[in-house]
Amino acid sequence: CTLGTSCTITLSGAGRDGYFALTDAASSRRREWQPTTYFPANLGLQPDPATFWLWVTETPETGNPCAAGTTPAMFTCYDWFGPIGPPPQWWNPRGNNGDDPPGYEFCPNGATAGVTSGNYSLCWADNLDDVTDDPPFQHVGWFEMHGPEVSTALSCTMGQLCSVYLPGRLDDDAFDLSAVVVLEGVDTASCRQKLYSEEAINFNDAKNSRFQFNGPVQSVAYDGEYRRYDFGVATTAHGNEPTAELDGQNQDRGLYRVCWGITLSSLDPDSVNFDTEMRKGVDVGQFHLYGPVVDRKDLSCVLTLDCYWDLEGKFFTGMSYALLLSYTDDCGAASIERADLSGGTWTNPIAGVATSTYSFQVSFGAPSKGEALKYTACWGAGATQDSDYAVRIGTLTISGPYGCVGDCSCYKGDDCSVFLQVTGLEDESQSRRNRIQILEPGSTCGLASPAFADLTPELSETLVNGGSNEQFDVGKVKSGIADPNYTLCWGAGLHWKITDYGYQYNDFECTFHVGTFQMLGPNWRNMECTLGLLCEIQLTGYSFASTNGLVILEDSEDATRCEDVQGAELAKFRNLGEVLYRGVYPAFSALEAGPAPHDTFTMGIPDGVLNKRERTSYLVCWANAPADFSIFYFTVPVGKLTLVGPEKQAQECQLSMFCTITIKGIGLSSTNGLMIIPRDGHKCGSAPLNPCSIDGVENPKSTDGVSGSSFLNTEQVYHFGTPGSAPEQPGENYQLCWAQDPTDEESYRVFVGFFFLAGIYFFSEPPCGGFTSGKDPYCILGEECIIGQLPEQRPIVLSVENPARTNKIVVIQKTPYCCEAQ
Repeated sequence: CTLGTSCTITLSGAGRDGYFALTDAASSRRREWQPTTYFPANLGLQPDPATFWLWVTETPETGNPCAAGTTPAMFTCYDWFGPIGPPPQWWNPRGNNGDDPPGYEFCPNGATAGVTSGNYSLCWADNLDDVTDDPPFQHVGWFEMHGPEVSTALSCTMGQLCSVYLPGRLDDDAFDLSAVVVLEGVDTASCRQKLYSEEAINFNDAKNSRFQFNGPVQSVAYDGEYRRYDFGVATTAHGNEPTAELDGQNQDRGLYRVCWGITLSSLDPDSVNFDTEMRKGVDVGQFHLYGPVVDRKDLSCVLTLDCYWDLEGKFFTGMSYALLLSYTDDCGAASIERADLSGGTWTNPIAGVATSTYSFQVSFGAPSKGEALKYTACWGAGATQDSDYAVRIGTLTISGPYGCVGDCSCYKGDDCSVFLQVTGLEDESQSRRNRIQILEPGSTCGLASPAFADLTPELSETLVNGGSNEQFDVGKVKSGIADPNYTLCWGAGLHWKITDYGYQYNDFECTFHVGTFQMLGPNWRNMECTLGLLCEIQLTGYSFASTNGLVILEDSEDATRCEDVQGAELAKFRNLGEVLYRGVYPAFSALEAGPAPHDTFTMGIPDGVLNKRERTSYLVCWANAPADFSIFYFTVPVGKLTLVGPEKQAQECQLSMFCTITIKGIGLSSTNGLMIIPRDGHKCGSAPLNPCSIDGVENPKSTDGVSGSSFLNTEQVYHFGTPGSAPEQPGENYQLCWAQDPTDEESYRVFVGFFFLAGIYFFSEPPCGGFTSGKDPYCILGEECIIGQLPEQRPIVLSVENPARTNKIVVIQKTPYCCEAQ
């Protein structure tokens, strides 16, 4: 007989093919089998009146196998819904009457368990002629039960080829069509209770089509001792969680049974009908599938922190397991694109260890480089190559930043907040403890002594605390260095549950390199313009915009921080003697950015400052996008503006004495020139200047020499000659105009000061000795002649500026014909 099939034994001999006819007399002598000394009562025999009996015994090594007390063969027998019993066993011995169908049916629906490797004997008795309590049984042959035996070593590991080796009497070629299937169950009744109503357990991950776990599967080989069945590769499990609900009982999940049977034909692995393709199932033992719980979606780690988990499942303690992270869902591929996370102590893949039957622990380390993304976690047992990582556990979220929202940039003077794009980091209470650092260009994140960016005086960039999972407020950077290549580093803070912790920047290692941070705006530089020339202020820095603005502060010569100037005013510069305005702001000190690249601010042509406002330099302050030109917005100092040119200073010369004028100023040079023009009705730089024609004087005059201790302290000398006339009369009736490198009258735009020409007033110059009554002095013969007093004949005013006792006059005669002194 074969396990799983109906076992009916038919004997040949006297009679017709096992059918033994009974006479009428004999039919009245049928015996109902009752327990006797020959068969112990515990065999559980059913009352069965019969005439002929067949008994299967375990063949002893010696002696009569059919003698009283010989151990009967024991096999478990089930019907469609449960055991025939109690206890569940087949009918042995089995009776037959002459009018029964031929043969002895020991188990109508087949035996499902028993020792198939045993040696059994057939014993027969005819009770028609012998009605004693101990009927003699005759040894009439041998019996074999074919099929597998129950095995205790049926197990497979996920991700590896699953082969089941069954012992037993399976040498017949007919067993090439035998098959096994895995069902979920906790006892030996599972094969009969579920085989016809539930599909086979196929441990296939729908997201991993590279591998297939089939069931049922037919035999692939027999080695004389074991018959082999290959299921394929299991990539998932229907439940490896401990203490999960199963069949209404609180039992371990992952309990399965292997059922064996004879198939009628070759199986179609894509479509199996158990009712027709596989006969009654034989339980051959419990099946264990070792591996992790799959389709996990809650695996996560945070960049810069140790990444470790305890995975649930069913594991061999002491066996080597490993986990690999992949960019794509390609577990089990010959070549897996591994997640490029590195730095710190990170290792991928990483070997773990089964810490208990239901726990597998893995620790990747602390990643400080790579991308914060969702990765695929692939598991393998004893893995030596990528294809061994065939089990897709689920998705692993590496939480952290993966760049900035837009550019990682801020403008100097603006409120600077760095907004990061993040994956994960939903725990706001922990995210607020995350940090960023801004380091010098080319720096490496995570060094013991970070090279912090020179964004002074704002030092918050050394450790910027997270306001949320993505926002970090740096503050207003005002006098730091604008550079587009700063290094932006990030680090995860410790969990909020850690209390009484003294947070210091070195306690949070910002080891993750987010990318490049750009500090935009101007850098400090000294600037200069020359009075009388077009002044264009060009800044150095990065990413200027049309919204930028500049202001030049008045009372700020010694200041270096724009916000330190309390009550400062905008500087007022003159143009052709006037202070120009743009709206309510002085035009030369409130400037808008020029055309692209917006780094140049055109001031105009300043040619002077207000009286008493001269200074060596002015503080220039910048703003990215000021709402108006209020000094409040201009907090970024961009440098000192130096105006090259002369200082304002009144000058004086004396008629009839050599005239030398010395000018002091900043950056005076040999190309400079000076011009004397009338005070009234004219102004420097506005044609016509009408330079004064003074006898004995060169006007305009280039400088005759430049000296000085420094660029900021220079002076130059102009030797004009000896003035012999005063076309505008003596006195402060003249003004001096300066030019950097004059080419025409209008070049002399810079007002230096008023020019005083000392001496007596000039009287009229009538032609050739003529006399102007009322103006010219005169004397009367015979009277005392005093020049400067009022003559009696007519009032005459003789005015002399700065009269001195050393002054002298001489009276000379003019000739009518040439007007030359004799």
